[in-house]
Amino acid sequence: MATWTPDPAIIPWLEVVANATFTAAPIVAVDEEGMPASHYDFEIVGPRPKIIGLQVSQDEAGLVIAVPQVITGLYPPVEIEYQTPLADGGRQTGFCWDFPEIPVEADEIICFTPRKEPSLDWAFRVTAYFAQGSHMADSAEFILRVRADWTPGRDALKEAVDARRHQVRQ
Repeated sequence: MATWTPDPAIIPWLEVVANATFTAAPIVAVDEEGMPASHYDFEIVGPRPKIIGLQVSQDEAGLVIAVPQVITGLYPPVEIEYQTPLADGGRQTGFCWDFPEIPVEADEIICFTPRKEPSLDWAFRVTAYFAQGSHMADSAEFILRVRADWTPGRDALKEAVDARRHQVRQ
């Protein structure tokens, strides 16, 4: 059983505002003899399988999670509905979870459903591997709490709608 820094039992491990950029302090695991992990695996447990714009790196200091620029993915909308024109003149409706996922060929944003909760918790699973053998590993879950700020979603919605309006006019 590894000893983790920070302690994964502390919830949240990190709390940020949705429109903030950050670089978290390294997550480090050491074995019973005090030896640090040789490498780490990182997995987003939920509420969604990915955060577009999240960066994860590791070095001798540990595993570092960062968001170097403002993104909508930390506090994503519930859903975005869009329409894409078809070759026969018809339209196809599609759905996605965040603005970078809207296809380029989509020419209309039909519905944007913002998240209404005051915060959103992301669970990350970090697995540490130790040099004593490939079978020596331990995992812990960390909670990143994101406090609501609807500004990135509002701005991304405006940009997405404006881009499609200008595209149609040209």
